[in-house]
Amino acid sequence: TTTKATTVMSKPVLTYFNGRGYAEVPRLIFAEAQVEYQDVRLEKHELEPLKASGKLAFGQVPLLQHNGLELVQSGAIVRYLAKEYGLYGADHREAAQIDVVYLGLNDAEEGYWKASDDAAKEAYLKEGINKWIVHFENLLTKSGGEFFVGGKFTLAEVLFFDTLFSFLQKNPSLLDKSPHLKKNYETTASRPRIAKWVSERPNTPW
Repeated sequence: TTTKATTVMSKPVLTYFNGRGYAEVPRLIFAEAQVEYQDVRLEKHELEPLKASGKLAFGQVPLLQHNGLELVQSGAIVRYLAKEYGLYGADHREAAQIDVVYLGLNDAEEGYWKASDDAAKEAYLKEGINKWIVHFENLLTKSGGEFFVGGKFTLAEVLFFDTLFSFLQKNPSLLDKSPHLKKNYETTASRPRIAKWVSERPNTPW
């Protein structure tokens, strides 16, 4: 008699606060990949007990728990999930190109968060960010104008969509002079699984 071993895959658990923030790209990846997961949204008072549990290596969320892995740091979580569900390019060269988009978006966001007050943030979204929009439009144009990397939908599109979603709420005309970026954003927004998640997710200010 031969006994076949079976592997029980646990449902991922993603823990963060009730906001998009650093957990929204993982949620969008889960949506696109049609993966069921537990979306745990902490109240502020629930963070300290979680820290005391020892599950947070640096005392911060988000936290991803998956098949015995307890992973913190949003960038590590995003890369892990993108690799797990086939959104991190065909090889290490494409993965590196996706990282260029990822880190460039981080730099573009940094200018906003470093702005000293609301007026400075508003000014950044009207003027300061424009150089980054031009850079990304050029990058997308060089890659064929449709997708950032490899001629297909990857993590780069998810990252761009998530970053621009918040910025476009504050400055709806941000992409009006960047036709390729605007089409890229709209294409991602219209992907059925992502569109469904965006329409159903909790409406939070951040």
